[in-house]
Amino acid sequence: MKEFFVRKKMIGVLILWLALAGCVTKASAPTNFYMIAPLIPAVQEPSGAMEKGQTVIAIMNVRIPSYLDRNQIVTRLNETEYGLAEFDQWAEPIDDNLTRAIAQNLSRLLAADAADVFPAAREVPHNYSIGVEVIRLDGKLGDQVTLTARWAIFGEDQDDLIVLRKFEHQEKTEDDTYKGLVIAQSRTVEKLSQDIAAAIKEILKKT
Repeated sequence: MKEFFVRKKMIGVLILWLALAGCVTKASAPTNFYMIAPLIPAVQEPSGAMEKGQTVIAIMNVRIPSYLDRNQIVTRLNETEYGLAEFDQWAEPIDDNLTRAIAQNLSRLLAADAADVFPAAREVPHNYSIGVEVIRLDGKLGDQVTLTARWAIFGEDQDDLIVLRKFEHQEKTEDDTYKGLVIAQSRTVEKLSQDIAAAIKEILKKT
């Protein structure tokens, strides 16, 4: 009987130890938050009101597929399997983050062409507008990321379609961390911004 109670006590101690170990494990794994960053070097912005005659371009909110519309960062495990990071998440909705990053990249790329870019939600009168639909934005840790998107340039009227193109670009990650994954994704967004900016420059040359 005594041996039974001793064994029972040992089991209780073991359960308590496992519970405490679980708490320590959870406490040692805080959630990390990330954002797609504009990588185009900043240029000196003109102070005060917008210069007269400057071209204004509005970028509509970037559309994303449903599988990306979540807080967790999505990784591609293989052709049919995807993973959701438990402790690595976006700091804000990814569509808002992408819209602002592309707008900042384009504004810097087109500064020399007397053009500026604003999110369409600000309702600034504009000469052109840009629509971007992301088809795929994911990757594998320690491997590479892929951005596939369709984008279009419209005139002042949304029915005035000027350019419609598809974009795809892959970037290798620097390491097998989520930070490395997001940096590589930022580079794909930079390439997309350069593609759009080149088309806008061609349009401005003809006006």
